[in-house]
Amino acid sequence: GCPALVVHPYTNTADKALEREINLSMYRKMIPAGKKYGVKLCLENMFAHVEGHLVGGACAEATEAVWYIDTLNAEAGEDVFGYCFDVGHANLTARNVREELRILGHRLTILHIHDNDACSDLHTIPYFRGKNSHVDWEGVLAGLRDINYCGTLSFETFAALRGIPHELYPSFLRVVHDVGVYFQKRLAEG
Repeated sequence: GCPALVVHPYTNTADKALEREINLSMYRKMIPAGKKYGVKLCLENMFAHVEGHLVGGACAEATEAVWYIDTLNAEAGEDVFGYCFDVGHANLTARNVREELRILGHRLTILHIHDNDACSDLHTIPYFRGKNSHVDWEGVLAGLRDINYCGTLSFETFAALRGIPHELYPSFLRVVHDVGVYFQKRLAEG
């Protein structure tokens, strides 16, 4: 009953040819299971640390992800592969979120929505970093509207629970829910 599964691509910033070879081999091996169980296999925009700097990893750029997805789906003969757009990862690699979403278009299957400071993968609640947030939330919403995204708004805000007493979890989760309702309302405004 699982409609989609995120499978992180292998990243090798020193050897893109090897990275591509390993990723294609890995994903090709998953095609029969994806077809058999009807599970869409989703590549995700990744990042890497290189000599103390954050850089884009495999599929960090939408054009690269589209190439992988379209190549693999052509080989599979059907849409077995899709994309998980991680908003926080896009922020870490300084991507233009609206443009990335536009390029991905119908391939977008899953979202990982969370905030960070553009330095660390913090997985916090959208807007909770205040002026310290660098995520272009208006661009995210506009990009999703541009492609008529109707999928689930999935919040990956687990790290924000660290240090919060268990008794406050319900209140915390209500806030995450309310952000989701706000996003849905904004998306519906079109």
